[in-house]
Amino acid sequence: MSDLPAPICPSQNDADPVIRYINRAIDKAQSDLTARKDPRAKDQFYILAYALQVIIKTRELPGGAVGVQSISTPNCDDINLAYADHYLQMRTEAFNLGPRARYVMEREVIKYEQEKVDKAGRGESRSMKTGVCLPSPATNQSMYWAMKGIEDGLNDYKRFPRSSSILEYLPRHIAW
Repeated sequence: MSDLPAPICPSQNDADPVIRYINRAIDKAQSDLTARKDPRAKDQFYILAYALQVIIKTRELPGGAVGVQSISTPNCDDINLAYADHYLQMRTEAFNLGPRARYVMEREVIKYEQEKVDKAGRGESRSMKTGVCLPSPATNQSMYWAMKGIEDGLNDYKRFPRSSSILEYLPRHIAW
């Protein structure tokens, strides 16, 4: 087992591109839902789940696709887009599952990042693919963004009460 990098808060310069991706994805989700007159356009959870789909599709579709995203990026090779994916995945999960699942989510993030380190060390990264992109490398910032997503999702859980206790399907990635 290899050493897992400890999470570290990124500098403002390192965080800015990730925050831009996150904000643009959320803006895209809100504008698409509003344009379609979708009643979920005011549902913060649904907006976050939609924004996660925007990031996933942006990351996995070469050059993006019209109507899917408004973010121009090199896709699979853009580590900041991967960090935005980690953040929105865990923010949406935490918002959905609430504070009772906090420690399970944190353990699963650590386990997932450790698995990336171990499999990369054995040359088995391909086995972790969940789409067209290989998993991003385990870095101190990938861990930070996932944990930050959990924290912000738990704050959303408190601020925006869900109208249903039924857990909605979330896009993919962490299969647990």
